[in-house]
Amino acid sequence: MTDLGVAVAERRAQARKLLGRRQRTVATAPRLTEVLRGTLLERYVRCGKAGCHCQEGLGHGPILYLSVTLGVGRSQQITIAPEDQTMARRLVHNYKRIWEILEEVSTINRELLQRRLLPRAEAETASHARPRQRRRRPRRTPDP
Repeated sequence: MTDLGVAVAERRAQARKLLGRRQRTVATAPRLTEVLRGTLLERYVRCGKAGCHCQEGLGHGPILYLSVTLGVGRSQQITIAPEDQTMARRLVHNYKRIWEILEEVSTINRELLQRRLLPRAEAETASHARPRQRRRRPRRTPDP
């Protein structure tokens, strides 16, 4: 095999390795229907009743809250019922996992582009994901 043939074979092997790593990473992603953006917080609260045990010590709790930032200066806190806590923790964890996977895939794609190993067919099929523009209907002119 010539030097050029060896170089081409090495480039193909590198591409297969990176593409395989990318595919394995994507395969570990949780379902998008099972994600929740937010932070889970545990708090103890005081009820304000005279003579309640919460007036001394930690208070009632821990109570689990989901805190979500909705924009500049806006946030929402939701109390999570005890029976929903396991699910809430899983959904928030899945959200964090999705972001980790996106970062890993992005790193791999950047390496593929930098080495000029991104398959051409894949780059072309990715462009079809753009939203289609609606065709405008020709205006009808009124009959004379």
